[in-house]
Amino acid sequence: MKKVILVLIAVSFLACGDENRKQWTQMLGQDKLESWETVENPDNFDLNNGVLTCKEESGLILYKGETEKPYKNFAFEAEIKTTKGAKAGIIFHAPSEGNNIPESGYEVDINNTYNGMDAYPDINMTGSLNRIRNMIYPFADNGEWFTLKVRVRENKIQVLIDTTKMVDYIQPDNPWRPDELSARTVSEGYLGIHTKDGNSSLQMKNLKVKALPDTNKFEPQVSKDWDTKITKLHAQKYPAVDLHTHLKDVLTMEEALQRSRKYGLNYGIAANCGLKFPITDNEGLYEYIQEKDNYPVFTAMQAEGREWVNMFSPDTIAMADYVFTDAMTWTNDNGKRMRLWMPEETYIKTPENFMSQLTEEIVGVANEPIDIYVNPTFLPEEIRSQYNELWTDDRINTIVRALKKNNVALEINNRYELPSKKILKKAKEAGVKFTIGTNNVTRDIGKPEYAVRMINELNLEPTDMWLPPK
Repeated sequence: MKKVILVLIAVSFLACGDENRKQWTQMLGQDKLESWETVENPDNFDLNNGVLTCKEESGLILYKGETEKPYKNFAFEAEIKTTKGAKAGIIFHAPSEGNNIPESGYEVDINNTYNGMDAYPDINMTGSLNRIRNMIYPFADNGEWFTLKVRVRENKIQVLIDTTKMVDYIQPDNPWRPDELSARTVSEGYLGIHTKDGNSSLQMKNLKVKALPDTNKFEPQVSKDWDTKITKLHAQKYPAVDLHTHLKDVLTMEEALQRSRKYGLNYGIAANCGLKFPITDNEGLYEYIQEKDNYPVFTAMQAEGREWVNMFSPDTIAMADYVFTDAMTWTNDNGKRMRLWMPEETYIKTPENFMSQLTEEIVGVANEPIDIYVNPTFLPEEIRSQYNELWTDDRINTIVRALKKNNVALEINNRYELPSKKILKKAKEAGVKFTIGTNNVTRDIGKPEYAVRMINELNLEPTDMWLPPK
């Protein structure tokens, strides 16, 4: 009888323990890391008055709690303040021991120091689901406290900065992973703090965690094929950023961000600026940039026509994260202003005459104060079938030289599937950098399938890609 009572007491105690885990548990004491186990470099972590200082060297501690029971479904929050150059990560579903603990679980990056591609391979910003869904836009600031939140429910992982959702990833069955990350899948395990070699420290406080109830698995929002393609880019630390998107057809910013998370892409949202376009002056451009500043997206100026350089001041232009344009709006030798996507406005005396003028226009475009040449090598419908014949080696070499000379990146455009593989190859050989762009004209931004295919077929390296500078 006594044995039965003892068993019942034990079961009751465990049940209470499990129930308590469903309430928020404070993970830090005041001065001692009593519930934490040091895996690497204990001197890198200093707890004082409830504030944990993580120094600039590599280190790793795991939260074991009172029962050393791992977490499966959980919510985690922490207030964090970084200084310039500080880098760390929150790891979860990690094993209790081993030489590759960070790689054996998931990791959420902490890095608020943005330096574009100059920082490669450390281009992941705070909120990244490391090498699975990387965030490239710097949404949190050094020197200011922010709250990092992680939610895991079965195969769904969400990461938030304060109230803004950065990642909303649904892991498919048997997801693709590189060999070194083969164990980076949802399971159960421990939470931890992983500091990385940098040149500065960071602070954390009010760390808390609670278990969440089990639920049914979530249905992936994208195909297994796309999940594999985009995860491969993230795993290799390509800057998976679609820098040519628009809020068209009443698409809201909230809807665009939902698509961004769905497809696993960062976005650059562009405004059309120029003669006979939505934004025609400094005030309009300023208001647009200020409005988008509260969202985790790059803000771009799409300069339209050749008049734009005289319509906007350099100071206002510089407020945009980057500027791009195309050679689709220009005035021909007869003084006719043409928009090449509109057949009724386009005049072609002869294909050769037109191509000579177009090539000259593109060279001029490359000399404008822009960062990216977009919709590249577009031809009007009337001569589009002659694309390969009209884009001769001499013409290709001329525009490639102009882009390289002026440090202008070349967009791989999904909407028109331009430029051709031949032109991209020549640009790569010349050292021109590349960007991804969909150029949506509807609410459906879509997936940059053509760009991903060209990246693979041409063996472009992550460092062949371009990001907005600091």
